[in-house]
Amino acid sequence: MQTTIAKYRDDPDLQNLIDFSQQFLECCGGTNGPQDWENNVYFNCTSEIIVNEIKYRPAESCGVPFSCCAYP
Repeated sequence: MQTTIAKYRDDPDLQNLIDFSQQFLECCGGTNGPQDWENNVYFNCTSEIIVNEIKYRPAESCGVPFSCCAYP
């Protein structure tokens, strides 16, 4: 699960699979729950992205995907 969380935004099919699984199972992350999302660069609280030599924090920093919060 850790590997798939780390690659969440890299592959749209994988992202859809994770979102579906989290909604269906009513869970968030893997064995450590929402804290597992710290393994993803977009959700990690300390990650920075550099664009044109300017540091930015991702908009989703310190968050989790919508599928962690929305259950059927």
